[in-house]
Amino acid sequence: MKVQVENFLSAGMTAVLGLSGGADSMVLLNLLLNAKKKVDFSLVAVHVNHNLRGKESNEDQRFVEEYCKKCGVKLVVFSVDCKKMQSETGKSLEQCARELRYNCFNEELAKHKNSKLFLAHHKNDRAETILLNLVRGSGTKGVIGIKNTDVIARPLLNQSKQDILNFANKNNIPFRTDSTNLQEDATRNFIRLQIMPRLEQVCSKAVDNICNFADKLNQDELFFDSLVPKDKVKIEKGLIKIDNSVFLLEKPLCLRTIFYALRQKDWVTDLTSTHYQQIIDLYLKTNGSKIDLPHNLVASKEYNYIVIFKKNQKTIMNDSETMLLQSPIVFKEGSFKFLNKTIEVKVKVFDKNQYDVKNKENGLCVDFYKIPLDAVFRTKAPNDKFAKLGSGSKKLNDYLIDKKIAKRLRDEVCVLASKNDIFCVLGYDISEKVKVNNTTRKIAIINIKD
Repeated sequence: MKVQVENFLSAGMTAVLGLSGGADSMVLLNLLLNAKKKVDFSLVAVHVNHNLRGKESNEDQRFVEEYCKKCGVKLVVFSVDCKKMQSETGKSLEQCARELRYNCFNEELAKHKNSKLFLAHHKNDRAETILLNLVRGSGTKGVIGIKNTDVIARPLLNQSKQDILNFANKNNIPFRTDSTNLQEDATRNFIRLQIMPRLEQVCSKAVDNICNFADKLNQDELFFDSLVPKDKVKIEKGLIKIDNSVFLLEKPLCLRTIFYALRQKDWVTDLTSTHYQQIIDLYLKTNGSKIDLPHNLVASKEYNYIVIFKKNQKTIMNDSETMLLQSPIVFKEGSFKFLNKTIEVKVKVFDKNQYDVKNKENGLCVDFYKIPLDAVFRTKAPNDKFAKLGSGSKKLNDYLIDKKIAKRLRDEVCVLASKNDIFCVLGYDISEKVKVNNTTRKIAIINIKD
C-alpha cells in the first residue's frame, strides 16, 4: 500500500486525527507517525466516545489511550450523548453521532492556528456513501461522495478496505473492531454487508468503477459551479438574499446557485430536491409568501429577492401571525435595547444653524416638546395610524407596504407611539405632528442601530 501522507502535510501545521481505534484510523496514525521523519508538524489525536455500546465503547477508549501513551501522541478524548440529542432533535442516531463527532473535531481544530483534520475514510467508504446518497434521492453533490477538502485530509481515500487490513496485519498494527459494523439494521451497514458484496460478484471492480464515475461527475460539477452567478447572492447577518433573476436561469444553474447560497451559511443539511423546488416555486408567488424548511429555516418572497433566514428565537408563532416578545420602552433620553437592536435618543437645544433636521444620516429629528408624556417605543399594533411628514394620515401597515418593507420585517419595525398615534417610524420617517419648526426649542435625535 503506497500512501504519500506527507503530501497532505506542511511544516509547522497541526494534524488533528480522528482516532476511533479501528483498523483504518490506527493505520493512518502509524502513517502520520512515520511522516514525522520527513515533515516537522504537530500531531493531536481526537477520540470521541459516543457512549452507544456500553462496555465496548469504554474499552475502545482505554485501548486508544494506552496506545497513544505508548507512542507519545497527544490524545484528546470527548464523551458525547447521542441518544439525548436524538430524543431532543428527532434526528437519526447515525446523524446525531456524526454531528457530535464533527463538533468535537472542530473544537480541537479551533485551538490551533494552522490545522487540518485527518480522517481515515477509504475507497469502500466512498462507494458506500455514493450509493447511500443515490438511493436517498441526493443531487449530484451528494453522489460525488466523500472527497478531500481544504480543511479535511483523507489520505486513504484511494485505498481499499482490504489494502488497509493487509497493511495493519503486515505491520503488526493493533486495532479494535466495532461490533455495530456487523449489524444490518443501519442503512449504511446494509449497503456494506449486503449490496456491495453482490455488486462485486457481478463486477469485481465495482468499487473502483463507482468511485471513478464520481470523479468524472465531480469534474462536471466544478465546471457548472464556475458558471454560478455569485454576484446575484447577498449574504447578510442572519439571512441570504437571492436575486429574482436567478430564477429565470436554466434549472440546473438555478439549483446550483441556491445550493451555493445555502452553503455560505452551512444551511444545506437535510434539504432535499423537494425543498429546492419549493424555493424555486416561491418566485412565482405573491410578496410575503413563505415556506418552512428543515432546521428552523424559512424562505420568503420579498419583492426583488427570495430571502432565506432562521426564525427569530425571540418570537412565538401564532396561527395567524408572528408576535414579537418586546415590552414597550418609555420615551426618554438614553440608550435602550430593542429586540436585537439599540435605540439611542439625544436631547439638545435646537439651533437651526448647527443642525440640519432633514439629514437622516444623523438620525430622525423631532420636536421634543411635541412628544406626549405617555409615548413609548414599541412594535406595530393593529389600528396604528401614521401621518408621514408632508402627507396625510394612513394605516401604518399601508405605509410599510409602500416603503417595500418585507413582511417578515414589519413586525420588527420600531415605532414611537402614543396609543395608536405614530410619531416616528425609527430608521424611516417622522410624523407631521412632531416636525421641527421656528417655535421649536428642544429637539430629540432618534437613532436605531444593529
